[in-house]
Parts: sequence; structure tokens; C-alpha cells
Amino acid sequence: MSDPRRTVVVAAGAAGAPALLAGILRPGDRLVAADGGADAIFAAGLCPEVVVGDMDSIGPRARARVEDDPAIEIRRHPVRKDATDSQLALEYVLADGDRPGEILMFGVFGDRLDHALGLVQFVAGLEEEERRRIAMTDGTQWVRVLGAGEECPVAGDPGDTVSLLPLTPRVTGVSLEGFSFPLEDGALSWGSTLGISNELEDARGRVRIRGQGILLLIHTRG
Repeated sequence: MSDPRRTVVVAAGAAGAPALLAGILRPGDRLVAADGGADAIFAAGLCPEVVVGDMDSIGPRARARVEDDPAIEIRRHPVRKDATDSQLALEYVLADGDRPGEILMFGVFGDRLDHALGLVQFVAGLEEEERRRIAMTDGTQWVRVLGAGEECPVAGDPGDTVSLLPLTPRVTGVSLEGFSFPLEDGALSWGSTLGISNELEDARGRVRIRGQGILLLIHTRG
């Protein structure tokens, strides 16, 4: 990897959703497969540059294509390991010395809540410069992790649902603009659903954190 184009990490949860994957891609996106994510990439008529993982969830046909194509890099890990394939793929991208630009993770929710929450926690623990470049999606829900001093534009359609969940005991200085329920330097705390199911009033809103803490933003479109 040698330039700041967007990198899309496709996980095994994308299986069965090649049309959704194709719909979110931009020309020039780089594709990194987290193990079984290679199946969705091939089903969309595309090819990954790299496959990362223990190769236990990739289908036999996709695996044969990966292993037979010298242009595809394989970063193989043992089945007994200390991180999920999605985390390993994200770590691979973040370790790129040329500093890739935006990173989008697709298909990381799937049917494994434990994997999804583990990845969210991993992203929350990253340094701000790395964390702010990462978004996660299944094609309908778009997820970002925001920390102290960060702000995030939220673009969509009026009526889109936006939920905010604290990932630390308390998040302070939270301001919302362009939402049905605005907030100015408010606080969100564990044990409260105050931030659930807000709505965009127009096509664009904004979330700011002027205080302390880390926040999970979930934008559900349409």
C-alpha cells in the first residue's frame, strides 16, 4: 500500500451481501479481506489485494482462487490466536507505513455480537489519529467511535435514526446540531438510553464532543 486512498476491509459477515458491498465501493478503493470476506469480494466481481486470517471461514472456491493467484497477498494466522480476523486485518492496514487514508470496515457485524463488540472496543482503544479514520458498516448501519475533542458530520436523509452510546462511564460536552432532539454541552452516561433513536432533521447533522469520554455513533439509514 503506497497512497492514501480509502481501504475497505471486508469481513466474513459480508457473506450473502455482494450487492451491498458493490454499492458502497468507490473507484480506486483498496480491498482487504478478513478471511471469509474474500467470498463476498469475489461474489461482487472484484478481487482482494490481501487476505488476512486463519483461513477457516473462507469458502473452498474462494480459497483456491486466493492461493492460486500470485497477485493476492496472504497473511495467514493460526486458528488458535489471540485476536479475531477482523482485528488482525485492521491491524494490518494500520501498520502500513504509508498511512492509508479513510478505512471502512464492511460486514463486521454479521451474526456474532461478541465479534462486533470486541472490534468496537478495539477501535475505541486506538490513538485518536487512527480511530478517527475508521468507520464500520453493514450497508445500512454506519458506526463511528468518537473521542474527546472530536466532531463528526452525519450525512443522510431527514428521519434517519442516529443513536449515541457512551463507551466510557461518562461522556461530557456532547453537542448535537441538525437533530430532532438537539443537545448543547450535555452528558451521556452508562445506564441511560438518553442518546438512543434521535433523528436527522435535514440532510446533515453534526456531533461534537468538547469534554471527555468516548462515544459510539450508530447511524441507521432509510
